[in-house]
Amino acid sequence: MSYRFVDVGRGADAADYYYRIETIDAVGHTTLASSMAVKFRLPFVTGLNLLGMPLVLTDSRFGDFAAGRAWADAWTYDACTGIGWSSALPTDATTFSLVAGRGFWLNGTSSDFVTALGIVTQTSRLHLCAGWNLIAIPGFATGGTVQSLMAATGATRVMGFDLAGPYHVRDLSAGEAVLGWTGYWTFVPRAVDWTVAGW
Repeated sequence: MSYRFVDVGRGADAADYYYRIETIDAVGHTTLASSMAVKFRLPFVTGLNLLGMPLVLTDSRFGDFAAGRAWADAWTYDACTGIGWSSALPTDATTFSLVAGRGFWLNGTSSDFVTALGIVTQTSRLHLCAGWNLIAIPGFATGGTVQSLMAATGATRVMGFDLAGPYHVRDLSAGEAVLGWTGYWTFVPRAVDWTVAGW
């Protein structure tokens, strides 16, 4: 059995929304779902942006996700496939899928935003393959640092965005915060399954 609820008028609203779903059976027992529905506006600026996707999007195709917004091109990288890099243009009929826990580059033509609609699970599991992985923190847990990311994954290096740095990234120090909606390059010497609290 499935149900659908439409929050009328919220699509044009600039606010972010988080919905916990609760079921009530015929005799009044209530159960909270282990996931949260989310509508979030993710801003970006003119030029390069290193962003991350914490949600399981309702439509994971990048072209649909960013349709009508001010961007020229976008890329992502998956170390666990033989393909590696995937790219997208606004005119592409087919674009890459943007999954929860994946980082991506976006080249903005002006400051704008994309609206992300999807689900955050209470716990996420992200598979990292040996070598460099372009990741994001799945979910909305806060308080993480580069050191805690390295301890949880066995990573030996973590790099973040730096417009002036070589390849527009720099090595991050252990005490720096790891932020949501942000992409990170993470080097792990061996494959690992990383379990992350969603909130």
